Amino acid sequence: MPDVALAVGVAWLVLLPLIALRGFWFPDEPDVFEPVRGMLISGDWLVPRQNGVPWLDYPPLTYWCAAASCWLFGPSAFAARLPVVLWAGLLIGAVVCFA
Repeated sequence: MPDVALAVGVAWLVLLPLIALRGFWFPDEPDVFEPVRGMLISGDWLVPRQNGVPWLDYPPLTYWCAAASCWLFGPSAFAARLPVVLWAGLLIGAVVCFA
């Protein structure tokens, strides 16, 4: 169990400082953040939309987690990427646990 905690801790220690270094990377990240911004503005958190059209390129959980993070920390590249980094750390922990 200490190995899992160490792997998760190292992953987060390495990844978290890096997510705030720059803005959104074109062409994909703005497409992910636009539905999140739309959720925050409209208050409709059920279906992610871009320009009023349902945007389901990624699973909705990605948008919901990013919207919740942006709601808590303000709309920024750091807040939009934070849930993905947290899930990545947990995935690394699961891989270490099962290995």
